[in-house]
Order: sequence, then structure tokens, then C-alpha cells
Amino acid sequence: MDTNKRGEQLTEYLLQTNLTILNRGTEPTFVTSRCQTTIDITLATHKAADLVGGWHVSNEPSFADHRRICFQIHIKPPDPIPYRNPRKTDTKIYEHILTKKLSDFEPADVTLSVDNIESNVQSLTAALTSSYEKACPTVTAKNSDKKCIGITKAAQAVAARDVRDINIKIVSDSASVLQALQNNTITSVLILECHNALQSIAGKNKVTLQWIKGHSNSLGNDAADELAKRGSATKVYGPEPLLPIPSAQIKTWLRAKTEEIHLLEWISSESCRQTKNAVPVASKKFARSLTRLTRDKLRRNNKHPKTLPWGIDPVTCIFFDLALVISPVSKFVCSMSTS
Repeated sequence: MDTNKRGEQLTEYLLQTNLTILNRGTEPTFVTSRCQTTIDITLATHKAADLVGGWHVSNEPSFADHRRICFQIHIKPPDPIPYRNPRKTDTKIYEHILTKKLSDFEPADVTLSVDNIESNVQSLTAALTSSYEKACPTVTAKNSDKKCIGITKAAQAVAARDVRDINIKIVSDSASVLQALQNNTITSVLILECHNALQSIAGKNKVTLQWIKGHSNSLGNDAADELAKRGSATKVYGPEPLLPIPSAQIKTWLRAKTEEIHLLEWISSESCRQTKNAVPVASKKFARSLTRLTRDKLRRNNKHPKTLPWGIDPVTCIFFDLALVISPVSKFVCSMSTS
């Protein structure tokens, strides 16, 4: 083996600093038209070296004499820390629990000693704290769920187009999702669905998952960040994954609830007895028919006698003339009024 002074100095430096060389193989890292050699080395501590894998010299053009060195660092992302959001505290539950605790609270005689005062303060503080903890349970941030679903939807969209022999690159700023997809063990249903969706398109195309730094002026990534902010600020309902409900669905629910309350009010109300004889049940179709009537048509049909037999009211006759209700009695009475 050929040695020189610089090599001896490097070996001495590695022994003094307790570093190790991560280079693998004999692939040259410095290539010119006249020579090829390995002059680029990657150093790491022994603890960090255990986390590094896949060290290799890339074959992609670097547009320089030095070739690109690639490797992977296998780092487990930190577990999310549970937290409480005071703004999402259910005040009704808090007041109910606190009222019950204070009603059962029997304070000690505060005039006897300082210990009694301290005991009362601790009891009151415990009641306030426990009421708050029950009204505001801990939650865990799960932004990665949204990123995982985004990758799944992208893969499903590609599969729906049935493309073949295409280089597909999907970028994401969620390192935890990309690492979960790379692991041999899958413990999440969302990750499994995403993995299956990617496998369905990987058999016909070359698929690459690439991590991208958040807020890096990437048009698609910045748009996704903006939508994620809206989703985080939107109150969601239902089981996981927690995704914002479309505004159209919320309007549909509100419209249905409004119609339900309106129908209940109409049935239980004791007023408008004459109108109820003609319109026993509120109907959107009937309401649209009324709103589409012109003034001339209403004026022509509003000419009925003030006194009608058999308790028939003018409203029923008007509705019959307008072809909005069907009643044989109304037909007879209304024919009398026009004769």
C-alpha cells in the first residue's frame, strides 16, 4: 500500500477525534479527462455512522469534476406531544362539572389557621384544574395524516388515468410519512392504503417520492400549505382521518335542519288556522309555486265572498283557483262565487 504524509495525518486525525469513514466501494469521486481518483470522504462519529446507510457515488451528472455523494440517514421522527387547546374548551361542560364540584365542596374554617386557608386554596385549584382537563381533553397533532391522504389521492388520480412508462415524481414536505412508507412494518391503515395506491402505479411507471422543504417557494407545496392552514382552522366532525367538511355539505345539513324546524313550528303553531286547512304540511314545492305568482294573477283570484258555507275559508278557494290545492268542496264553493 502506498502511503504519504497527508494520509498519515488523516489517519492520526481520525484516531484523535474518534471519527470513522463512511465511504464504501472503490467508485471514484473525482473524475476528469486525465484521471479518476477518490479524494472525497464522508466522516461521522460511530454513533452517527450507525444511522447512515446507502452510501454511494451517484451516476447523475454533477456538471463538475467532483461527483455527487448520496446517503440516507435513518432517523425516527419524534413522537407528537399531546397538548390542550384552551380555545377549544367546552364551556358548558366546564361550568357543569365545576358547579357540581363546588356544590359538594365544604371549605374549612378559614379563621382557624393558615393551613386551613392553604387547604381551601388547594381544593379550589384542584376543582378548577380537573374541570378544565375534562372539558378540554388532550389532543395530538396529526398533520401527517393529511399529507398521507394527499399522496394517496395523487396516486389514485394517476391510476385513474391509466398512464404507462412515465417518470412520476410526488413531492411532500412530511418526512414522517415518507419514512413510514419506507419502513418494512406498517402499523397505520392510512399508510397501508397509501402504500397500496403507490404499488398500483409503480408496476407500470417509475415512481419517485421526494422530500421537499416546507415553504420553499414551490407552487404546489405552498398551495398545499395554505389549504392545510384552512383545514387546521376548520372544526371537523366524525372519525379519523379528520378532514374538513365541504362547505356545500354543511349548507345541505343546515338547509335540512332549517326545514325540519320550520315543519315542526308549522305543525305545532296554533295560528294561521285557515291557511293550515289548505296547506297542512309545509312544502318547498308549494312555496316556490307561491313565490312565482304574479300580482295580476293574485289580484284576479282574490275575489271571493266574505261568507262561505261549510266553514270554507277564502284562502282555500284562492289556492284552488291557482291550482295549488285540490278540494271538491272548494271547487263547489269557488264555482258559486264566480257564478
